[in-house]
Amino acid sequence: MSNRERALLRGRVRVPLARLREALRSSPVQLTLEPAGARLRVLGTVTALSAPITFSTELELSGLVARGDARLLTVRFHDTTASVPDDAPGPLAKTLRAGDVDLAQVGDRVAAQLGLPAFIVSARGNAVTLDLMRVPWLSAGERALVARAVRLGTQGLTVSAVRVVGDALELQLALLPLGITGFARAAVAELLLPALTRFAEGGPS
Repeated sequence: MSNRERALLRGRVRVPLARLREALRSSPVQLTLEPAGARLRVLGTVTALSAPITFSTELELSGLVARGDARLLTVRFHDTTASVPDDAPGPLAKTLRAGDVDLAQVGDRVAAQLGLPAFIVSARGNAVTLDLMRVPWLSAGERALVARAVRLGTQGLTVSAVRVVGDALELQLALLPLGITGFARAAVAELLLPALTRFAEGGPS
């Protein structure tokens, strides 16, 4: 039996970081992903308020939590640093050079911003919590069936923990996190009730 088969039997799946790096190649921000113990180190450079900012942070990812229609993922930021060139213009660059930004509390910095996207549901201390069901790709009306499938699917099988192992993300899977009763309730809410509603309204099945 291969190592991959043994891992699957223990409910673990590994996603090589190489795949994530490949997916990020088309991103407007050039990011570097590196293992940092059980965390994921992210390095990159972004331009904000005309200043090029070089940053580094270590991410600790939680498991996926089902709460009503929400699917919550919490990201904790550790050992975050940011620097700008000595000649970078603007108030943000000046503030970073002076060391006046508390980068140990990234969540608080995010919470202080105006116009946060709807999928950021909480930001405090060094943690930011995202509702994956509010990410624009899933929340668009034309993807209602996909969103319904995701909500139901994550009641049957979810990710209970995430960590970095070697050069891969290891996902710890959990079957029926809310038990058979919870899954049955989700199936009724996501499948049976919508079908009955469409039938009663005379719509397509």
